[in-house]
Amino acid sequence: MNHNYFAKSISNIIHPLILSPLTFTILFFNLPMRHGFSYLYLIITLFSISIIPFAYVWKMKTEGKIENIDIPDRKQRQEPFIKGTILFLITSFLLIILRAPQRLVLIMIIYTINTALATLITKYWKISVHGLSFGIPIATFGMILSKRYFYFSTLLPLLIYSRVKLKAHSIAQVIAGFSLGFILTVLQIKLLWPDLL
Repeated sequence: MNHNYFAKSISNIIHPLILSPLTFTILFFNLPMRHGFSYLYLIITLFSISIIPFAYVWKMKTEGKIENIDIPDRKQRQEPFIKGTILFLITSFLLIILRAPQRLVLIMIIYTINTALATLITKYWKISVHGLSFGIPIATFGMILSKRYFYFSTLLPLLIYSRVKLKAHSIAQVIAGFSLGFILTVLQIKLLWPDLL
């Protein structure tokens, strides 16, 4: 087996630009009531959480500002992270104005807060965004949909193996990213939106 290929495959599957839109899509299709207009909420979140960030990062890559879309250089992550946080904040307010379902607004706000904190940490230390993006949906689904989703945490060693094998992060950075995403998401749901439980 080509271990680098295996590690890269895991990294691509458990990628922020894949897990984030998947999180909103799963939540959307688990809403108690949906109608034609409500699909606008899903479209808005998918553009904000995945399509626009990917387009921006890809533009940076084509301009030679970054090596690849994972942005391996910590210092180069500040600009897209800050702009991503601002984008998520604007999207949160837009969803509130449009009276989107509370669950979608909640997760958008959680992504905003967690990304802002990750941006601050990244200024000093290269915390794993793969880990962060893996922790958020597990905590979200486990708290809101079913505790069975917590079992996906057992896949964390695979993510650690992948990111360390690819020399993208240390073990501590991946664990820290996952812990930040998971613990903060659980706390935010419990403290700010207990009626969703």
